[in-house]
Amino acid sequence: MHEILVSRLKPGMKLDIPIFHQSGLVIIDAGRGISQQVIDVLTEHNVEKVFLPEKGEKPEDIRRAMVLQPVAVKEIKEGEKLTKPIYD
Repeated sequence: MHEILVSRLKPGMKLDIPIFHQSGLVIIDAGRGISQQVIDVLTEHNVEKVFLPEKGEKPEDIRRAMVLQPVAVKEIKEGEKLTKPIYD
């Protein structure tokens, strides 16, 4: 999976692969052009980066990887605000 900064997206760009949000949801379907409106909405919602699958990578694998990211318990600091739920 490749990370791309939203600031590098340009109106009219067209990719033959879907673009994913960090939540694992497809935000731009494969083959659909990127409009300025899409870039503006991403920017307004403080989305700094989007994700593209690598060749042969399945969308369901990306979703799983985006949603379920292993974190070592010792890396979580007391009082730290978590942005995603924790599962064991």
